[in-house]
Amino acid sequence: AKQCRRTATVAWCAAEAAPTLMAMGSSASSAAGIVGGDISTEATLDLVSFDLAKPGQDMDVLASVRTEGGRRFSSISWGSFGVEATFPYGILAGGLQEGV
Repeated sequence: AKQCRRTATVAWCAAEAAPTLMAMGSSASSAAGIVGGDISTEATLDLVSFDLAKPGQDMDVLASVRTEGGRRFSSISWGSFGVEATFPYGILAGGLQEGV
């Protein structure tokens, strides 16, 4: 089993070519995320590999981006638009605090 040590809004990659790819955005429902036991005030969007074939409980973070103004996610959706051509992993959209 894998685990996430923070409160996050989650979306799975819509592309069949990347079935273990997941987006995790710092959740608006938490005041601070907890990663590795440390309290962090950074709000991020992380792309992680949720590969059950790999040993261990932690997920590999493939990329991480801080959000503007430290805004947290209230929702995330990952659609398949463009998977066949322009966007091989589809389109990822997120709703942030304060309607951004």
